Amino acid sequence: MIRIGGADGDDLEFIYFTGKALVGLSPADGAEHWRHELATAYSDNVATPIFDPSTRLFFVSSSGNTGGCAVHRLTASANAIHSELVYSNKNMRNQCNSCVLVDGYIYGFDNAILKCLKLDTGEVMWKTDTDTDN
Repeated sequence: MIRIGGADGDDLEFIYFTGKALVGLSPADGAEHWRHELATAYSDNVATPIFDPSTRLFFVSSSGNTGGCAVHRLTASANAIHSELVYSNKNMRNQCNSCVLVDGYIYGFDNAILKCLKLDTGEVMWKTDTDTDN
């Protein structure tokens, strides 16, 4: 459950990252507010999504050849919650571990590569190949 600051105050939203979609539901009655299809090869959307209340940006990531990451902007107005895609790319593909958000940057594993992305643009700031034996 997250709080989205809107015109009517702090609107609540349940977010579910299912095997085939990212879905926003009403806590009051379970009504679906929005849905984004995010199917992967094995329906393995495992990593926990991240919401930044200061920007209303919502980050999701999944692994595999069909995986990638996406950021949506959530808004609340007149008792309605909306989700708009900001970007989608393959710069971060979480397999099991979720990313962390610190000061507008996403840190996590793109499969076996440790990376830092800028949350609002998806730009790769740096990466380290963790597969090498150093």
